[in-house]
Amino acid sequence: MRGLRLGLGLLAGFVVAGLGIFFFENIGRLCFDEYSNAPYDPENLDAFIMSLPVGAFLALLLAHVGGVFLGSFTASIIAGWKRYVPAIVIGVILSSFSFINAYEIQHPMWYEILDVALVLPTALFAHKIYLIRAI
Repeated sequence: MRGLRLGLGLLAGFVVAGLGIFFFENIGRLCFDEYSNAPYDPENLDAFIMSLPVGAFLALLLAHVGGVFLGSFTASIIAGWKRYVPAIVIGVILSSFSFINAYEIQHPMWYEILDVALVLPTALFAHKIYLIRAI
């Protein structure tokens, strides 16, 4: 039963994280007019991304952190574990996605480092908030 709750929690956590990131990224896109000229051609995408203002990258970073927090918190609630297993699984997998994204698409170095480095601590923090709430 515990394994089933963990599996369902992780599934729901990944769905919530993905939807949260999507939702927060779209809010960020609305704040910057530069996104209206986004190229669909992969060859021009790197140049376009590097031309974005710092605020766009901060909004994107907040979107990723917010989505990871919501997903990890959801997984922790559904799994009901006191151990950090749901947060670690969500954090490690989404951190690897951030690493792949940084490898595949050119971003400023500071953004790539922060994006990869903040995912796991954010997931662990979300679980910590769950534990405080559950007591």
